Amino acid sequence: MKKLIYLLLYGIVTAVVLVGCSSSVSAKHSKGNINQSAPNDSYKNASPSNTSTNQASANPNGSDADSAPASNQQDGKAALTKPQTEQKYMIRLDAKSYSVSYTDEAEKKFIFATMTDRGVVWTPAPELADKNSIVNIHPITPITFYLSPKSEKDLTVQKSVKLFSLPLTVTKKSIPEPLYSFVEGVHASGAWLVYTTAYKPTEVPQSPWFELHVYNLQTKKDRRVATLHYAGGYHYGYNIYKTKIFYWQESPGPDPNPLIDKYYVYDILTNKTKEIRHNSNDNTDVIRYDGNKISLDMM
Repeated sequence: MKKLIYLLLYGIVTAVVLVGCSSSVSAKHSKGNINQSAPNDSYKNASPSNTSTNQASANPNGSDADSAPASNQQDGKAALTKPQTEQKYMIRLDAKSYSVSYTDEAEKKFIFATMTDRGVVWTPAPELADKNSIVNIHPITPITFYLSPKSEKDLTVQKSVKLFSLPLTVTKKSIPEPLYSFVEGVHASGAWLVYTTAYKPTEVPQSPWFELHVYNLQTKKDRRVATLHYAGGYHYGYNIYKTKIFYWQESPGPDPNPLIDKYYVYDILTNKTKEIRHNSNDNTDVIRYDGNKISLDMM
C-alpha cells in the first residue's frame, strides 16, 4: 500500500516538472519572435507615407525642426503659383478719370491713353520679359491700340475695339540684333491719333531710333510722318496745333557749328511737310507760327 502511494506521488511531481519546463520553453520562443519582428516594424514606420503622417501629426503647428524644410518647400510652391494682384492705373483725360488694369509695377510705363473725337485710344501693357531690368525689359507680345467709348471709365480689351498692333520687332541693316517696338507718346488731334514709337535692342540703355506717326480713326490708315533720333548728340521734340504737327531735330555738326537745328511743320489734312524758319530769339524748343508760340517739348 505504501509503495502504491509513493508511485502516485512520484507521478504527480514528474507531471508538475514537465509542465513547468514546457511553459519556460514556450515563453523563450515567443520572446525570440518579438525580437525578430522588430526590424520589420521599424521599416514599415520609415516608409514615406508613414513618415509624412507622423510628421504632420507630431508637429501640427510647424514648430518641429525636422518638418520645417518640407513646410517651407510647400510655401515656396504656393508662392510661385499664386496669381498676382490686379491693380488700377488711373489716367486723367478731359477732366475725367479712366482706369487700366495692371499686375506688375513695370507694366505702368507701357500704358498710354489719349482722348480723341471718337473716344479714348489706349494701350494696355503687353506681356513683358526682364521686368526688373531697365536695359533689357521688352515686350514679348505686340503693343496694341484700342478704342473705347468716352463713357466707359474702366478701359478693358473686352469692351474696346482693336485698332492696330505694332510689330513686335523690326530690323535695321546697321543693327544686327532685332529691335523691339515701344510706344513713347500718345496724343490726339480731333479724330486723328498722333503717336511716337521707339525701337531698341536689348543690352542697350537708350533707343537711337524713333518714328512720328498719325493714324486716321475713320479710315484706319496709318502714316509715318518722320524718323527722328534722340541719342549721341541728337535730340527732337514736337507739338500739335489743330491739324498741324510741329517738330524739330537737333543733330551734331562740324565745327564751328557743332549743332544743327531744323524745324518742320506737317499738315495732317494734306499729308505735306515743309521746313520752317526758327526765331533765334526763342529757346530751341519753342517756335512761333501765325502769331502763336508753340513749345516743341512733347515726347
